[in-house]
Amino acid sequence: MAFRPIVASGPNGAYPHHVFTDRVIRRGELVTIDVGARYSLYCTDMTRTVAVGPVNGKLKDMAVAVLEAFRKASSSVRPGVKAKEIDLIARSVLSEYGFDSYYIHSTGHGVGIEVHERPAIGPSNDEELKPYEVVTVEPGVYIKGIGGVRIEDTILITEAGSRPISKYPVDLF
Repeated sequence: MAFRPIVASGPNGAYPHHVFTDRVIRRGELVTIDVGARYSLYCTDMTRTVAVGPVNGKLKDMAVAVLEAFRKASSSVRPGVKAKEIDLIARSVLSEYGFDSYYIHSTGHGVGIEVHERPAIGPSNDEELKPYEVVTVEPGVYIKGIGGVRIEDTILITEAGSRPISKYPVDLF
């Protein structure tokens, strides 16, 4: 393991680094699972949010918004793009859905020997992404008392673009 897994269901999903408890997962809730593996010296980091049965209302809206933000931001990862541009793409999508005030962390980070390294994929980082860097893209929405949604992949930047290292599907329902 690269770090202790995070498993947060229902209203606990509103806390990005929730420490799991004996709370019972219920139908109609979202469950966020953040895991990381270590191979030799190197780490990965992946988060998926899954629905337990049908979800409605704000939970579904949150999931749709985060999935779109994830897809647009991760498809923009390539050499020469500034880290803050990736962050802005994710934030812009969440703003369109009215969830920008519930996005409480940066869009990603570098991954290597440590699970959190440079470059930071955040609003103030002017660094350009470079080939052979490994980064995450992880937009999220967290609403106290309701829950949270986060999708995260580890992405290898290639000379011509990028490709996800994470292989698990991102579909939420």
